[in-house]
Order: sequence, then structure tokens, then C-alpha cells
Amino acid sequence: MRRIVELNRSLLSPLVAFTAIWVLAALLSQYHLLSSQRNWSALVIGVVAIVPVAFIAGGLIGEGLTLGRARIASAVKATSQSRAYRNALIVLFVIGCIELVHQFAKIGGIPLLSPGGSTLRFSQGGPTIVLIDGLTVVAIAGLVRPKNLFSRESRFELLLALTALAGFALQAGRGSVLLPVIVAVAARWLYWGRPRGWMFVGAGLLAFAAVVFGFYLRTRQNPYNPFESELFGEILPGVPFFLQPLVPIYLAITTNFLALQGVIGHFPTGEAFGGGVFDAIGLDTIFHSARNVSDVSATITPPWVTSTVAGPLWADGGFIALIPGVAATGFFSAGAFAMATRTRSFRWCMIAGYLLYLAIFGVYTNLWTQQLDWLLVIPLLLVVGAIAEDPADPPGLTGRVWGRIRHMRERMASLEAPASVKEGDLPLRAEPPDQKDRRLGRWLVLGGVAIVALLLVSGVVIQRVLPEPYPLVASMPLPQGSAGADGLMTNSDRPNDNEPIQWVRGRGHRISVFSYVPGDPPSEVERVARMTIPENAQRSQFDVSSWYPWRSEALFSFEQRSRNLAITVSPTWRSDGKPLSFLAPLSEPPKGMTREFSIGSWGGKRPDLFVITRGDPASRPVLQILSSESGFRRQLYAARLPYRGLSPRTWSAQIAPIVGLPDKSEQRIFKGDRLDLVLINHDPDEEHSMVHVVLGESGFEWDAIRRDLDASANVPRGTEFLIGSHLGATAIYEIQPRESGGPLLQVFGLTNPPPLQ
Repeated sequence: MRRIVELNRSLLSPLVAFTAIWVLAALLSQYHLLSSQRNWSALVIGVVAIVPVAFIAGGLIGEGLTLGRARIASAVKATSQSRAYRNALIVLFVIGCIELVHQFAKIGGIPLLSPGGSTLRFSQGGPTIVLIDGLTVVAIAGLVRPKNLFSRESRFELLLALTALAGFALQAGRGSVLLPVIVAVAARWLYWGRPRGWMFVGAGLLAFAAVVFGFYLRTRQNPYNPFESELFGEILPGVPFFLQPLVPIYLAITTNFLALQGVIGHFPTGEAFGGGVFDAIGLDTIFHSARNVSDVSATITPPWVTSTVAGPLWADGGFIALIPGVAATGFFSAGAFAMATRTRSFRWCMIAGYLLYLAIFGVYTNLWTQQLDWLLVIPLLLVVGAIAEDPADPPGLTGRVWGRIRHMRERMASLEAPASVKEGDLPLRAEPPDQKDRRLGRWLVLGGVAIVALLLVSGVVIQRVLPEPYPLVASMPLPQGSAGADGLMTNSDRPNDNEPIQWVRGRGHRISVFSYVPGDPPSEVERVARMTIPENAQRSQFDVSSWYPWRSEALFSFEQRSRNLAITVSPTWRSDGKPLSFLAPLSEPPKGMTREFSIGSWGGKRPDLFVITRGDPASRPVLQILSSESGFRRQLYAARLPYRGLSPRTWSAQIAPIVGLPDKSEQRIFKGDRLDLVLINHDPDEEHSMVHVVLGESGFEWDAIRRDLDASANVPRGTEFLIGSHLGATAIYEIQPRESGGPLLQVFGLTNPPPLQ
């Protein structure tokens, strides 16, 4: 244990740095500034807690393998300012600059100097863009190799490094500029010892200024977007001025966990696991089915799309992909760190600094799978570093390859001799690992493997209880009469006892109400009532519900007029009395908008009127609740839904009690059980239809459920969705009235049927 602590006592140890930053970021995320931030579920807490444990387990395996194999050096290995080393830097620099010019020519401008640079920079791409990684290697090596950055003999390297950073700056990206600087600070610390204080301060100020300045520059360009409006209108006015520069740091950390929370809630509940498509995005030119998890987050938690290192791994397979994936990142980064601290070699110090950056960046996004530059940068650092250590006989794999070339010519040791090195910099003899190190290495490997195995077993057990897409539990024909109905409906106030599908047929003011229980022979259709209503049946909408003190269901008919809404409540059993007529003060909706009416209980003896006005792609739909006690003239509640548009062509809406919060605290907006809004997205461009349950007890501000329907989203035109019941459990009815063989009903179970006694 003492040796493990000694190995990882540095702040540069990935096991220390990543774990500490991840835990601090998770704790900071519990302080909410944004309206979209919610308390974490038990599953999210479990995922966030497992990530550092899996990382440490993988890191122990990497360090264990290193302890049993790496030779120990007590001083840094000398590097040279040789011709071969300089030629290698020049070649990489030229290749990187040529590709940089190619990218600028491809997108038709230089992002930093162009008016739309923040958008233009995302147009860069293509397989050749990896050649710019040559500039990354040049910048890192040039800033790390000289012991004194400003000495005369290091001016050439410093000039190349600064020019490479200037090229990255022209791309208008903060990350590409910060990466070489931060990696160089970490690598110099490992190679030359703890840097001077000015380097810490300089690197810290550069990173802080880049994040803060870039954040406010971008947000000020679009101050009327939803997030920018919340930021400048609600968040910043309540933050003291001297703390406002810290807001971008807070958002840069916590919003990634907000997006991760959305990804965990979406997979596999809302969408099946990707099975590798989200982690293949770095090779999308080869795997054309690859998807970017940020595109999914853009619809779940906009505008926050980066979901930490865990996001794409969870989206691909849950715990089964997350635990080995995070363990692999710990294995590579901690293994490289152990090699650097034991060998004190230039090449391994650069690689360890680079992999440490990738590991810590996992608090933001997963560079290991989203951007595969490290697969090219690490070999280049290995080659360049080996040439710098000994240009005549490079160590490691580079030396073995170089030896084949060296045997073809005379060894020119005198010309390729290392530059003068101070006596204190000369390495001592590297000693092989002793038996204690080998034994400790084996125990670390076994311990890391055991932890990973234990996490995997636990993850598989937990994953088996995660909700899958709502299953298709029944499919059956419907009576032919339902195909041409003026309105299909169910009594969604009673979702557990709500099997009958009812519809209205009529001409003018004379209508008939029919009822059919799914599963019965199609011939067993019951005509519940015949009646006359003031409204025109062809221009009306209908719904059914109870009406105290009537003993039978009541039919509600709605006709939108230019200045008001006409409502008639008709008993389906004549003994209950005569129809009742009301006028609600709702004028016609704006052109291009549609209005839908539903009846449901909102706390009183009689059901109230729910009105949804939607259809404008640029605005959020409005939901209103009108009181039946006031004759539908008084508004009980109104809210804008947390979506824009909700086109009726791709979204269906129903009102029903689906969730009901277990929290009965006084902080709730409403007391008692409230109805929820069920939105079903049946967009043909999506693989599956998706159910969104917007919680009524939250004031319809956020959705408690997002789950797919286990069927294709390419539903036929005219399909309707209703809340029904199957075997005593709440269900969704998908009614396809225009099927070639007649109307078809598909039933999706929302809850499990009650057990048999």
C-alpha cells in the first residue's frame, strides 16, 4: 500500500486528478442555477459513483503491469538538439500547416477572422484533418524538451511551438490551443520537476481567460435564445459582479452532468442502446451507421450536448459498455503515468501528460471515442521523443525500426552526438524492477480485474431491471364503423378501467355514440345513444367523461367559433336529464395553429376543460385549464409546454393520470393527484414512436417519462393514439383506421397487469 501511495502521491496521477475532479464536479452539480436542472435519480447517482471506481480499477491494472516491467531511472534521461530531431519537427510542422491551409480553403475562410467564425469552424473536417495533429506534436515537444524555454538553443523549438499554437488559434477553437499548453505543463512537471510558479499562474490564467472570454463572446452574439435569455435575464442579475467570471466555469462543469442525466434517462427507456454506434463516431467515415450522442442530447437537454466520458458509453450499452470503457481510460492514462515516473524518459512524460489531459477532459466529453486523434498523436510523440533521447539508437520500438535503416548506412555517432548536457541531467543507470515490484504489480492487476468484474456483475443485475420500450401486447381488428367516425375517444380519466373505444357518427346536428370493447367480435358494437346537439358534428371535437350527479358517461361536444367556444354536455342515458350548453371565452386560434379539447378531473367534483393550442414551429404550445364549476368561463391554470411546435401531424396529445408524484411536500405546485399530459411523437424520420409524459403535478414543466413504443415510427396517415386499458392495466391504443384489411388496433402496455388471485 505504501508503494502505491508513493507512486500516486503526485497531483499528476490520473487516479488522483480524475477522481478528485469528477467528485468535485458531481458535488457542484447539486447546486442548481438553471431551471432545467433536476435532482438526480438513484440510477444517475449510481452511474456517477461507478465511473471513478471503474477508472481506478483500470488504473490499478495499468500501474500493475508497469511495475512488473518498467526499468527504474533515478534521473531524467538526456535529450539532444540533433539534426534528426529537428528534421522530424520540421516535417510534422510543414504537414500540419499544409493541412491547415487546406481546411481554410475548403471552408472558404479563416474562422477567427471571419464574421461567422463560430459557425464556420464546425465546417472543417474530412479524413485528412488528422494531419493537423502534427502541429499538436510539434507544440508539445517544443514546449517540453528545453529545460529553459527562453534559452538561445531552444529558440527554434519555441518558435515552431508558438507558430503551431497561432495556427490553432486561427481555427477559432479554444480546446486546440489549450491542449498543447496544458499537456506541456504536465509533461514538464513529470520530466524536469515541479515547474516554477509563473508557469502555473500563466497556464491557469490562459485557460481561465480562454473559457470565460470565449463563453461570454458566444453568448452575447445570440442574447435572445432561451438559454441566453435565462442567463442574462435571471442568473447573472442575482450573482455578484466579482463572481460572474466563475459562472462559465460552473456551467462548463455542471451542464455536462445535466446532459449525462438526460442520456441515462433516455437509454434504454426512451430508446434502445446503440450497441456501439455512438462510440464509433470517431470512425464515421468507415462506420456509416455511427451516431453522435450529442445529437440525441440536443433534443433532450438543449443546448447542453456534452455528456462526460460516460455519455456515449452508456448510450451504447449501459453498464456493460460503461464499466469496461471507463476502466480502459484509467488503464491507459495511469499506465503511461507509471511509465513516466519510473523511466523518467522524455517520450513517456509527454505521453503521460497527453493522456492525463484526455482523462481529465472526461468530465466534459469522451475524447477517447469521439475524437481519435490520440491514436495518431501518441505514436508520433513516442517516435519524436525517442529520437530526441538518442538520435543514433532510439530506445524502444522506434529504435528497432530505426535500426533497420541504420544498418544500411554508416553510424555517424560523432555527427549525431547529443548536445552538451549538464552533469546533473545525466541519467543514472536504469535498474530492472525487483521482486517486490513484480509481486505488487501482480496483486494490483488481480485487484483491478476483480473490481471490474464485480462492477460488471452488479451492473448487469441492475441493468436487467431498467425499463425497456413499451411492448406491443396485442393487435386486433376494429369494427368497420370506426373508420369513418367523426371522433374517436376513451374515458382517459379511468386509465386502469378504460377498455371501451367510443366514437361518434352523425350528419349535421344528429349524432350517434358507439362503444366497442377491444377483443370482442367486431359485430358486438353497442350504440350507446342517439341525440341532437347544437354543434355541427363535422366541425366538432368530442370527448367522454363523468358529470356529477349523472350516473352514466356524458358526451362533450366542442365547436370553435370566431369569438367563443361552444360546449354541450349531453347525457348518454336519458334519465339523467337534458343536455347542458356553455360558452367559453376562447376566440379562434391564430392562423396556422390548431386547438384541441379534452375533459379531465383537476380536483373538483366535475371534470374541467383542457385546451392545447399548438402548431407554430417557432413558439411553445399553450395549455389552459377552464373550470367546469364556472361554466368553463374561469381559467384554473395556464402554462407553456416544454416543447416547441408539436405539429399535429407528428405529435398526438392525451390527458390522463399516468404518474402521480410520491412527493407530498408543501413545495409542490399542486396538491393532490393531478392529470398528466401524454405526448406521442410518431415522426416517420425516427426509428420508433416515443411517449413523453409531462407531469401535471409539476405544472406541465417537465416530463417524467420518455420511452419508445416497440414498433415502427412510420405509422400510416390518419393514425390516432388514445389512452386505454388492457387486462386491467393502463395502455396506449394506436388506431390505424385506413389499413387495407380494415381498421386495426395495436395495444402497448404502459403498466403491468394486476396479478391473478
